[in-house]
Amino acid sequence: MGNHPMRGRLLVLEGPDGVGKTTLCAALADQLQDRGHDPLQLSFPGKQPGSLGELVYRVHHEQGPVRVGNMSMLAKQALHVAAHIDALDRQILPALEEGRIVLLDRYWWSAWVYGLVGGCRRRQLRALVAAERSAWGTVRPALAVLLRRATPIDRNAPPARWQRLSDEYARLAERERRLHPVAILDNVGTPAEALAALLDLLDTNASLTLREQSLFEMQRPRVDTAPNAASHILPLKPSVIYDTYWRFAAARQEIFFRRLEDGAFPWTSDQILAKYKFTNVYRASDRVSQYLIRNVIYRDDLPASADEVFFRIVLFKLFNKIETWTTLESALGPITLKEYSFRHYDRVLTRAMATGGAI
Repeated sequence: MGNHPMRGRLLVLEGPDGVGKTTLCAALADQLQDRGHDPLQLSFPGKQPGSLGELVYRVHHEQGPVRVGNMSMLAKQALHVAAHIDALDRQILPALEEGRIVLLDRYWWSAWVYGLVGGCRRRQLRALVAAERSAWGTVRPALAVLLRRATPIDRNAPPARWQRLSDEYARLAERERRLHPVAILDNVGTPAEALAALLDLLDTNASLTLREQSLFEMQRPRVDTAPNAASHILPLKPSVIYDTYWRFAAARQEIFFRRLEDGAFPWTSDQILAKYKFTNVYRASDRVSQYLIRNVIYRDDLPASADEVFFRIVLFKLFNKIETWTTLESALGPITLKEYSFRHYDRVLTRAMATGGAI
């Protein structure tokens, strides 16, 4: 169910406890109902009677008959993730399939942020969160809104901890905006002002014009049909292949950022991306292109004239292989247009091929 596009829309409100998520989520749900929608409003892990979320909430807050005297932070987040997946399978995905709007008070972001600030080891926490992200499949928020405040509302959270939570949420939001729309909302005014600001964010960041039209009337890009438009390529018709490619591109680029972050394998829960090699989405990020930039184009010890740089680039791209470049440099010294000799280069490369090397 999570591996193909949904007809509904997922809207997420995130941030530390006391930032105003629940109040704002309820107000937005009322607005949607007034406009004829049937939104599904949920919180993570949730407190719905009889649900796994209710059990986890009671264990977490030491309420009810089931109490745990001491629990590791990683185990606590594992319980939260289990409750998230249960709500996802039983309620969220079916609602999205039906074309409904899902308003989610918290996302998997909270398991990551609270686990990290609580002392979980990054690699273990990443594996735990990856399980939930796998359950989400290709479903992404139409908009995730991170709420911010200098201090929490009606809570006595230690300032240092509040700041750490806020900082981690900000870092995560910055990474996630590469995959789906993310907006920041400073919740510092009245509830009515916060709701108005949220509606503006939905209009401008997620193409969701709540005031005038249905959320589902703007799921595909609009085509400019002005007289001066290039009519031979109109109308544009995004296909399943187009959608699939961009989902792949986003997932592949996320692997790149995760490797940069801590280098811990695995970087993805996708079995294909984990098993097979794919070039970086940003072509200049791959290993060979980085070598070209650093060791061929920008060289303090080689001539920097346009002709010389152009020569080096074209020569390297003819082979696009680091080992071929280093073979030439080892045999011929500095690679320059001024000293270029077809006969000398041919001799070096022919010898390399004769010894079984691939150039």
